[in-house]
Amino acid sequence: MTDRPEDDPLQSLRDQLAATEEATARLARDTAESARRARSSRIPPGGWEVPRSGTEASTELQALIGLFDTLRSMLPEDIQRQLADLIRQLLVLIRSLIDWWLSRLERGPAGRAGDFEVQDIPIA
Repeated sequence: MTDRPEDDPLQSLRDQLAATEEATARLARDTAESARRARSSRIPPGGWEVPRSGTEASTELQALIGLFDTLRSMLPEDIQRQLADLIRQLLVLIRSLIDWWLSRLERGPAGRAGDFEVQDIPIA
């Protein structure tokens, strides 16, 4: 008994990857086009430019989240769990580093008078 071509799971995966690639290319083209139009329509102020409204930033963020969700859904479930555990461990590491750094800042610079004994030296 042979599989029919339409039941081939590898072909289904190839089709999904091709659709994702097309959507990513379309998103990149649309983003580049909107950025080009935005640059040509106005002169940006000096320094860091802040979007005039949150809708522009949220649209780009939604597109990025959609891309990550699509990529995540293509992974097997056990790999998804491993990736989630890895990200969780990375966030715990970052939190530990921040806590360590804050405790160093609270102690103050090394070499303060409370850190060692000070002796008077007589001047003759």
